[in-house]
Amino acid sequence: MNKMKVTFLMLNQKLRQDAKPRAKELALSVSQYESVLREGCLRIKSKLYPDRVYTVWVNPHTLIPVTQNGKEVERLCVKMAEEGYPKWDIFLAKVLLLKTDEHQFLRTANHICK
Repeated sequence: MNKMKVTFLMLNQKLRQDAKPRAKELALSVSQYESVLREGCLRIKSKLYPDRVYTVWVNPHTLIPVTQNGKEVERLCVKMAEEGYPKWDIFLAKVLLLKTDEHQFLRTANHICK
């Protein structure tokens, strides 16, 4: 591997490490962040459907349960187009898309009916 490629890979890794804390701060309040650390997930209320809640897990391989009126109605599968992203980046991408464009999030997801 040439020196330029190694330098780029090291810089890319450094940028990803530096971005993680900033991204966490931008997307989550302190209480939400503490809740995520404690529970491993974030519950997000739907802006489109009354009484609907999405549970987004930090583990990128976990399906997103969708509950309505307290009952699970489906699960959603949302994967990154490329592999290799840190789990916090994947988690925050899902959270940000769901919070900013729920329609697009639902179009992107694979829906697994209960």
